Amino acid sequence: MMIDFQKQAERFDTDVRSGWVTKVDFSGSVHKVELDNGKKNMTADSIIISTGASAKWLGLESEIRL
Repeated sequence: MMIDFQKQAERFDTDVRSGWVTKVDFSGSVHKVELDNGKKNMTADSIIISTGASAKWLGLESEIRL
């Protein structure tokens, strides 16, 4: 699904980048993002933050079935 979202955004000339964000400065109208512990820096008018997720299993018998 995320690939579909990215393709949709790219249709409107969105510049999609990925990496480990280590610092973000939202204090000004232009936002500053630091990637990979200062190895890469960029600025942007708007930023979309997306993170991954994984299930936290409780160990119940019905978890997998449901």
